[in-house]
Amino acid sequence: MVTFGERLKYLRQEKNLTLYKAANLLGTTSSTLCHYENDLRSPNCEFVNNCADFFHVSSDYLLGRVPIRQVSDSTNYVRLSVKEEALNKDSKRYINSLSLFLSKYDKYLEYKDYELLKIFTETQIKIIGLKNKEKSLIIQNKAESNTKESIV
Repeated sequence: MVTFGERLKYLRQEKNLTLYKAANLLGTTSSTLCHYENDLRSPNCEFVNNCADFFHVSSDYLLGRVPIRQVSDSTNYVRLSVKEEALNKDSKRYINSLSLFLSKYDKYLEYKDYELLKIFTETQIKIIGLKNKEKSLIIQNKAESNTKESIV
């Protein structure tokens, strides 16, 4: 059976990331990442989920529970959503896609930059949602006033 460490190392090397760069992107140290890759240490659930999000695979694939790589859906990066949970998930997808894009040009986001981008993205999505709500209220008010004028 394939181990978490083997899968993690394979995915890191597939992206041509050094141990140090991958550790920074995943918010850990290179020493801890090395221990994970060599199966000397077991990661917590949060780290497994972060890796799954970053590498666009399922946590089951990472943990060696399924042999088929299940790439996460890449079509819905940003959805306007009122629920905080959905907003958080969407902003992570957006930032992960940005991170993947940057890695193609040998540029990498550090964990602290990732967190700042996450906050910025969530704020922007909320602002866009509020603006859209405001526009729909204006349109609705205009339609109501037009209806009243046509009656008179």
